[in-house]
Amino acid sequence: MRTTAARCGHLICALTPRFEQDIPEEQWPDQFRLQGRDRTHWSDRTCGLACLMSVSSFHGKAIPPIFELLQEGVGSGYYTSKGWLHAGLASLGAAYGLRGEARPAAAIDDLRSCLESTGGPLIASVTFRFPEDGRRGGHLVVVTAAGEGPGARICIRDPSGWGKEEDSISAARFAASYSGRVIIFY
Repeated sequence: MRTTAARCGHLICALTPRFEQDIPEEQWPDQFRLQGRDRTHWSDRTCGLACLMSVSSFHGKAIPPIFELLQEGVGSGYYTSKGWLHAGLASLGAAYGLRGEARPAAAIDDLRSCLESTGGPLIASVTFRFPEDGRRGGHLVVVTAAGEGPGARICIRDPSGWGKEEDSISAARFAASYSGRVIIFY
């Protein structure tokens, strides 16, 4: 896969593609329902799978299409009424040769340490569109770099439609919706 330079200039950012969380219509069989729900329902709930695809691509690991991952993850009990179990996503990645673990990383400094220790992207729990209203978690994004100092930015691969145009966010705005939980990969 040919990679273009990231706008930020970080190598990890340049080598980490963004995958959409929308399940392509051609992958979803006609009239198929998973746990009684259709493609539209599940496309709003596959952020963790799209993130796993991004991290797998960075590490050069082959992984099935999002529809197959969805069936496997739901069938394994990794999706609950509260969303994707972080340990479940790590286990799903392990099935394709990507070793990972869910862990706390309470502050941006902890997140930065995780990035530095693994040398690759990680998945972080944030709130969709990064509101600053006190909500934390409920959506997953890939974090590829975390700047330091005043005006610091966090580089992301957000699998939602909103994330098509956004590849970084201020560290302050990120922190306002960040749950303090990540999934790191080796």
